[in-house]
Parts: sequence; C-alpha cells; structure tokens
Amino acid sequence: MLIVVRGIVVVIMLGVILSLTCLSAYSADVAGLPDVEARLKSDFHQGLYKRTYESLLSRVEDDGYMRESVKNGYPGMFPRTVGGMVSLLVETGEMEKARKLVNVVLKATKANNMTRCPHVMGRPAVPANSEMSSDYPIISRFDEIDGNFHVLMSWAMVALNSDVKQWEDETYNQVVHLTDTAIDWPYRLPEPAGVTGHSIFIGLIRNPCLEHSREGRYWDTYDILTQSFACRALSLLADVAARRGDTTHAQNWKSACADIERAINDNLTTNMEGKRIYAEMRLPDGGEGKIFEGLSWVNLGPVAAQWQGADSKLLRNTVDKLREKSVLDWNGHHLLATEWTPNGGCNQVIGKGLAWDMVYSLGECEYSRICAWLDFIQAANTDPLYAECFWTDADNKMHLNDPGNGEQSSWWCWSMAKLRKAAGLPAAP
Repeated sequence: MLIVVRGIVVVIMLGVILSLTCLSAYSADVAGLPDVEARLKSDFHQGLYKRTYESLLSRVEDDGYMRESVKNGYPGMFPRTVGGMVSLLVETGEMEKARKLVNVVLKATKANNMTRCPHVMGRPAVPANSEMSSDYPIISRFDEIDGNFHVLMSWAMVALNSDVKQWEDETYNQVVHLTDTAIDWPYRLPEPAGVTGHSIFIGLIRNPCLEHSREGRYWDTYDILTQSFACRALSLLADVAARRGDTTHAQNWKSACADIERAINDNLTTNMEGKRIYAEMRLPDGGEGKIFEGLSWVNLGPVAAQWQGADSKLLRNTVDKLREKSVLDWNGHHLLATEWTPNGGCNQVIGKGLAWDMVYSLGECEYSRICAWLDFIQAANTDPLYAECFWTDADNKMHLNDPGNGEQSSWWCWSMAKLRKAAGLPAAP
C-alpha cells in the first residue's frame, strides 16, 4: 500500500514540475499530462509499443547486426538507424545492446577500409561468433555523412552512459579518425585564420547524399538535420575526449561545434513571412549556395539530435511554420505532412517526423497535440508494428509502408519512452 502511495506522489510531483516548466509556453492547452497518460496506458498503445519495441530488440543479434526491415522492405543494416536505436536504448537502459549496435558498424567500417561509416551493410556469410565474422559486405557506399554523425553521437552516448572503458579504449582512435574526417574538407570548409582573398566560407557540413523523401532522391546539400547531428556528436565527443585527457581533440571538437553553430546562424536561417526560421536546406551552386524554399521533417533535425545549441525561438518559429504549411487532413485528423513547398504539400506522414513532433510537443507541454497524434496512430496504424510512413490514395484511404522499419520505429519508440517517463510510467514496455 505504501509503495502505491509513493508511486502516486511521484507521478503528481512530476506533473507539477512539468506544468511549472511550461507556464510560459502553451498554457492554454486544453489537455494535460493525465490525458496523455491515459492514452499511453490504453490496450492499443501499450500493445503497439510493446510489439514494436520487442521487434527492434529481437533483431539486434549477438554481434550487434540488425536487419532494417522485418519482411522484405529494405536489405541489410542501415548504420544511420543506430542513432534512433541508441537514443531509445539510453532511455530504457539497454546499454549493452546499444554498445553492440555501434560496435558492429565500426567493425564493418574498419574491415572494409572505409574512412566513413557505410550507408548499408550486409550480414557475413559465416556465423556471428566466428573469427571471420568481421567481414561484413558493403551493400551501399553512398556518402551519407549525416549517418556518420548518428553513429559518432551514439558511440559517445554509450561511452558517457555506461562502464565500457576497455571497449572505449579499443575504438577511440577509429572514432577520432572518423570524426576528424567528417569535419574536414570536402565536407566542411571552415574559414582559416589569417587567410585573405576568399570571400565565401559557408562553414557548414556539406552532405553529398542526404537521403530525403523529397522527390524520392538523394540531395547534395547543406541541411539542418546534418548540422544538428554534427553539433550534438561533437559536443558529446568533446566531453569524452576531455574525460580521457585528450585536450587537443576536446578543444578542436568544441571549437568545430561552435563554428558550425555560428555558420548555421549565418547561413542556414531564413525569413518566412516575417519570421526567422531554420532553413531546411542550402543548395550548393559553386558559390555561397541558395536557400531551398521548402519545409519538411528535416527541419525537426534539432529535436531528433537533441542539439542543445539550438536557438529556442528560432526552433519555435520553424516548427510553427512547418505545422502551418505542411498539412494533411484525413478523416478528421489534422496532420503534419512529410514535406511542403510553395507549390503544395504531400499525401504522406513520415514515421520519424511524427515522433520528433511529439517530442517537441512534450518539451512545450502541448499535450493536446500529443493526444491528437496518439489518436491518429490508433486510427491509422492497422498493422501490429509501427509503420515507416502513412499515406493516402485518391480515395483518401490510408496505407502503411514497411511496418517495423528500423529507423522510423526506433525514433517512434524513443518518443514513446520519453512520453511514458514524463507521465510517470516505465520507459520500457
């Protein structure tokens, strides 16, 4: 009886704390944290979260290799998915699985003599416990530097949140090399001190292969998602380096992070209808580049990366404009669509974008919006596992892609873990 009483007190106190932190935010919100909690405790949401979470963890093999799709959606393992998985596993305390996920990507990168993490990697033909199991075939070498930062961020999160000194020592030099490569030319051209005669120094990380939903293709771009994960990774890596006594890299990475943050402010913000926002992308053109006139899930990159250097007012403006412009209405649900341009929106809701919007809403105490998302998921997610994306056809019928998709499902489970913790529930199902 005493334990139950204490549990109630903890939940009430947590609700009070959250309410106090949000008095300056959207205090007119008609729903409250108890409304979110009630939905999270429903049979539907407990079941969907449990099945999806367990599906993700069951795919992490003994060596850390993880299939992206449950069925035949995508071949192999996508190292970028490690960012969502490790963010989730830190919340739920599954640190050994988190370490294995990062480790297998580093093994594959090293075994294939790559200076960056692969886009997609395959499974060795020999058993995972074999001496030869490090020979992971590379399915795709596309240069997604944002994926590199997902892995580097994850490595630092594991190092800072668990006792893995031996593993940290064994992998540190490789991580240093991957990090230094990712923030140097050709990805980034910082303004060198004392050099004159050059008028253009963008200072951002150039992603030659951003895997975008927009137009169903890869983009060569300076985008806010890549910058956010770069800053988050560099900040955490600098903390690890400082703890290890590696003052050179600690200072270099802190300095690089600060330089990128200044470059974001100078070169990756724009004015939209009187509001200054984070731009989705700046497109290279051989000179200073051109801001892309559009908004998408990429604009929520600062939320996903948990980038602490993001300007809260700029991010608020960005989210407001994204929600205003990128809209999809379906059966009474007013949804955030995957993307928008001045020419119009789209008929899709991307799974991770939904998740990131819920996490942003949690920080702003927008409980009505969280409830609306949870209600939409209950109405639309007809598969036992969370979907990669939701899309409507010409008859307004809702369809799902690749249920259980590693990247999209891990970010959604991350958002659910954070919602559950805020409501006083266990992070894990």
